[in-house]
Amino acid sequence: MSEVIRSFTKEGNERFLSFIRSLKSNPTMDPPFEMLTDDSITNSIPKAPTIAREGISTKRQLAERIHNAIADTGAEMLSRDELEGMWNWLSLFFFDLITNERKNFGEEHRFVLSRNWNRRSRHLVESSYNAFRLHGEYASVILENEPWTGGEVFNNLAGTQEYWMNKSLFRAVHSLYWDDVKKRPKPGITPKEKPGTIRRLISLLNQLNRTYDLFALTHTEFRVLLPREFERWSDLEHESN
Repeated sequence: MSEVIRSFTKEGNERFLSFIRSLKSNPTMDPPFEMLTDDSITNSIPKAPTIAREGISTKRQLAERIHNAIADTGAEMLSRDELEGMWNWLSLFFFDLITNERKNFGEEHRFVLSRNWNRRSRHLVESSYNAFRLHGEYASVILENEPWTGGEVFNNLAGTQEYWMNKSLFRAVHSLYWDDVKKRPKPGITPKEKPGTIRRLISLLNQLNRTYDLFALTHTEFRVLLPREFERWSDLEHESN
């Protein structure tokens, strides 16, 4: 089923937020999909692109579907309020997908866009799209999971805006933790007890940020600065079965 993408008005955003909050006491409520086409609480966006729900199983596929739909519409030129309304509209449109058919809700900012960066970066729809738009294939480590999940790698990188926007850093993360043969993240990249995991990388970045301009570093320079504990992940590139 396809729909023409629209943007919620302020009232539409408020009604969607009210629905999300109501789920805490009544998690079996049916999503108000009728809001998607309600002219009193939605506005059109340029060139009226359409989008479909079917055939999506990963955050990458979700991001690609949205990117292909709005790429030539000028949607990025919408005002902040209009963009906020569009992302919330898309959140409702994909609601069953991003909640695993209403089995996984979590905090409201996963569905309703916040203007606070730490919360905004957890919005399941916009954050997936932005990761794909900004980093393309180098975002594979954080996008090859289910649309309703955050994921530790995702949350660690999204939690800091300067890391999230850093193209060289994402390329370094991809080269460390992505298995090009199996087309999936390498196993074991998140546990605390292992050397060179994503948690260790974020801790190291917090230290390097005091000395280096991380945005000025190239992908190669990132790799040179990493201690030997990270070499094990590069070695795994030659151990795929």
